[in-house]
Amino acid sequence: MRSGWGAIGAAVLALSLACSCRSSGPAFESVAELPTEPRRPAGTDVELHVSLPEGARSGETQEGLLLLEAPADPARARAVVGAFFRALVEESPSALETVLTPQAVIQSASRREAARPHLQVRFARSDFRGLAGETLYRDGDIELWEARRAGESASNAPLEPNAEELVARVPVVTSFAGRQRLLGDEFVFRLVPAGTGFAISEIVEEFRAPP
Repeated sequence: MRSGWGAIGAAVLALSLACSCRSSGPAFESVAELPTEPRRPAGTDVELHVSLPEGARSGETQEGLLLLEAPADPARARAVVGAFFRALVEESPSALETVLTPQAVIQSASRREAARPHLQVRFARSDFRGLAGETLYRDGDIELWEARRAGESASNAPLEPNAEELVARVPVVTSFAGRQRLLGDEFVFRLVPAGTGFAISEIVEEFRAPP
């Protein structure tokens, strides 16, 4: 009899201990309905939709959010100038295709015409290969102009560049092959964006081809 009552007493004691532990645990809040907002794990960035302004060449700090345009890369402008003069020396129409825009024009001796046929006529009349190995221009002498910013005074650019364009002025060092004059004293190029670089859309050269 004692052993039976002892087992019952042990069971009652274990039950009371379990109830006391359960009642002393933390209390959790409960809701009748789950929230409808999308749930995000802790630490997740919330993407904010911000309307960016148009790019500008410059601005003031009090304007708040300002998106500045990247300046034109002068190295790419100089590269297309070098490619143009190599095409002249090689008398290569295909090389000219890589540096001229489809509607490129040249102004020479007050005449304005399509650049491709003008240069091809000069290739037929003169030997530009005689300039091979000569220094036609110096890279350090190239002058570059960008479009003027609002409020700026007029620049000395031979051509007025539009937005995203560059104008390059290139003084010519060697314009003769033997006794024959092949180039003017300087070239002025209008460079327009093309792919990752520039292409030539307009050429000004003070030169009168021999009859």
